[in-house]
Amino acid sequence: MRVPPKYIFPGPVEGRIINGTTELTEKKPRDDNESAQTVKVNRGKICDVTIYEIREDELDSLEQTQLTSVLFNIMLVLLSSGVSLLVTLLTVNISKENPVYYTILFLTISTLISGAVLGVVCYFMRNRKSYIISIIRDRMKGHIDNK
Repeated sequence: MRVPPKYIFPGPVEGRIINGTTELTEKKPRDDNESAQTVKVNRGKICDVTIYEIREDELDSLEQTQLTSVLFNIMLVLLSSGVSLLVTLLTVNISKENPVYYTILFLTISTLISGAVLGVVCYFMRNRKSYIISIIRDRMKGHIDNK
């Protein structure tokens, strides 16, 4: 637990535990009669800890699914850019003989398609992660029920 900056003591500190509360006191020189600063730290005890064991292939799969958030952000950029380009195509009067029209059309179609593909990939990667986590948690349910 971090102590807030206003409670950081410049010198040595002594501590003691009284009824589950940790009390920190700044050590003062023996000839100093000023009262020492005190910080109370409350500590909650943990009743039990559950440890899950996983296989290496499950760990590899979980590491690969961390890519989902990056792909999701890229998907959002592509879809919003595609929609912006589509609105530009629909609202600006550009003749079809102009090469700019076909450039914007190509960019619109490619960004919307690639954003949609990334959306599908993110969906399946998220489902894969949820499936792996449920497998790991289900192993513990058998042990808890047997107690």
